[in-house]
Amino acid sequence: MALGNNNVPLLRLIGLPVFSKVSELAEAIHIMPGVIKKHTEDKLTSYDSFTIPKYDGTSRQIRAPKKDLKAIQAWILRNILDGLAKSPYATAYIRDKSILNNVLPHINNRYYICIDLEDFFPSISMRRVFKLGNYPLTSRSFCGII
Repeated sequence: MALGNNNVPLLRLIGLPVFSKVSELAEAIHIMPGVIKKHTEDKLTSYDSFTIPKYDGTSRQIRAPKKDLKAIQAWILRNILDGLAKSPYATAYIRDKSILNNVLPHINNRYYICIDLEDFFPSISMRRVFKLGNYPLTSRSFCGII
C-alpha cells in the first residue's frame, strides 16, 4: 500500500501520518497486517447485514462493519480523516454537529424539501473514493478499508 509520492509532503504539512506500507499502518493501529489485507480483499465477510424498519413501513438494509473492521475505520477516522478540511456546510458525520446544525440555516425559509437518497452508501465504490480529487491518501488499500 504505497501512497503517491506527491502526497507525502502534503500529508506531513497538515500533520497527518504517512504510511508507505500496510505494515506501517497496521503497526500504528496495533494489529497484524493480515487483518487489513483481509478486509480490503474480502468485503463480503467484513460486514454484517440486517434490516431495520423505516418510517413508511418498508425496511432498510444495513451493512455494518464487523468489530475489527469498525475499529480500523474508527482509527483512520480519528487519526487521519478528522485532520482533513471539511466544507463549512457539511453537518453529517462531523463531531459536535447534529441535524440541528443542518436545519438552523433554513429556519426562516417558507419551503424546504427533505429527501432520503436510496442506497446512498452502497452506491459509493472504492473507485469513487480513490478518484476524489482533494483526498490526499491515494492508496487503494486505504480507500478499500474506509
